[in-house]
Amino acid sequence: MKCYYELLEVDKKATPEEIKKNYRKLALKWHPDKNPDRLQECTEYFALLQAAYEVLSDPHEKAFYDRHRESILRGYDEPQERRTGLDVYQYMTTSCYKGYGDDEKGFYSVYRKVFETIAEEDYNSIDDAKEWNYPMFGNSTSDYDEVVEPFYSFWTAFCTKRSFSWLDQYDIRQADNRFVARAIEKENKKFRDGGKKKRNEEIRELALFVRKRDKRIQKRKEELEVKRKEQEEKQKQRQREQIRANLEAAKNFKEDEELNRLYKEQLDQLEKEIDDDYGDGESIQEFGEESLYCVACEKEFKSTKALENHKKSKKHKQILEELKKHMKDEDKDLFNDLKEDDIEETVVDEFENIGFDDEDKSHTKKSKKKERKNKKKWDVNNEFEIEVTECIPSQKYLNNEINNPIEEVKKEDCEDKEKKKKNRRRDKTASEAQTLPTPSQPVSSSCSICKKTFESRTKLFNHIRTEGHAQLKTVDTQVEKKKSQKKK
Repeated sequence: MKCYYELLEVDKKATPEEIKKNYRKLALKWHPDKNPDRLQECTEYFALLQAAYEVLSDPHEKAFYDRHRESILRGYDEPQERRTGLDVYQYMTTSCYKGYGDDEKGFYSVYRKVFETIAEEDYNSIDDAKEWNYPMFGNSTSDYDEVVEPFYSFWTAFCTKRSFSWLDQYDIRQADNRFVARAIEKENKKFRDGGKKKRNEEIRELALFVRKRDKRIQKRKEELEVKRKEQEEKQKQRQREQIRANLEAAKNFKEDEELNRLYKEQLDQLEKEIDDDYGDGESIQEFGEESLYCVACEKEFKSTKALENHKKSKKHKQILEELKKHMKDEDKDLFNDLKEDDIEETVVDEFENIGFDDEDKSHTKKSKKKERKNKKKWDVNNEFEIEVTECIPSQKYLNNEINNPIEEVKKEDCEDKEKKKKNRRRDKTASEAQTLPTPSQPVSSSCSICKKTFESRTKLFNHIRTEGHAQLKTVDTQVEKKKSQKKK
């Protein structure tokens, strides 16, 4: 067998470019078509050139060839008496077979016998026959999934079961004691492990060499390539279908857009008609703007969230509580003087929209204390209940003390209790007239706002309710104290 470097006429340290350049030059020179007068000789030599180039152009195979070049050229390099395995180097060349048929010298027949021989060598070292199941090479028509793939998976990761005890350098029987015996075993194990490693490397390289040239592997690659192209074609087909569906959806979307445009025109027309009949909605917008204003604290906010946070604050609740007390006291003083009607009162829960000026915010501690006492003394359920509905005080009289309208007071007659309550009020009025000074704001049948006089107090309060001329009344604390004591 001739060295591959000598065949390609290159040095052992030649670069891949130099090897490729020389191979092309020699291939043109020895190609059978260029030498019709010596066809057989050129065909054989050209095959050797191809085999040499396949090995030296592959970095992995080139490295293995460089390490074992002498063994491949001369055969197994160990002494004849130590040769207990098949020499695989002679099968790492394309000259060991002819063609890829199943005949005796064909590719599949030659390597099937090689791997069967290697398996028999290991079987001799395996006591359990159940482990004699090394995959075989098969033939040119063997199935890839059942034969080819399992074969190369096993042999490319081959690990021999042989002991390689013939590589021992020392005889353990010559050991004088156990320490020497252990040292001999340790040294012999190194030689055995080295032999196993070398043998495993040889078999694995042989399997890789065969797999690279196996037509069944090449056929499988072609099948996978065909499947890959089919998958790509199917993917492209799905993409085209998706694009087509998107185009159809776009057409439908345009039609839907036209319908939406017509529907919007109808809505605009309907909105215009509603604006003509009921207004343009500016009041709603103004209301939305006013809703961000806290009348009680006289503060304006930029967002609803800020207003909600303000309503949860301690300061706002304190001001709101003072406002509630103030309104209750004013309503109590206003309706304590009613003798003709029995009015039911339920105070509206929403006081956030009721505001007052800065003077009410600056009550002295003394006045606040009096107001708290008056509140404790006042019991609505003892005499009557008042329901505040839409009582709107005069803006002129309140002097901006109340900014938003209050609900008007409704009156309901209670004929069954009228006589008793009139007598009780008459007695209270008589006693107060004897002991207390005249109130700061005397009761009369004339409206304190428009100065109009009425025949009876019933007509006066009807006028106050319809015209919104309700007036906040200042109550004398001494009078209130006497009233509360009598109630007790």
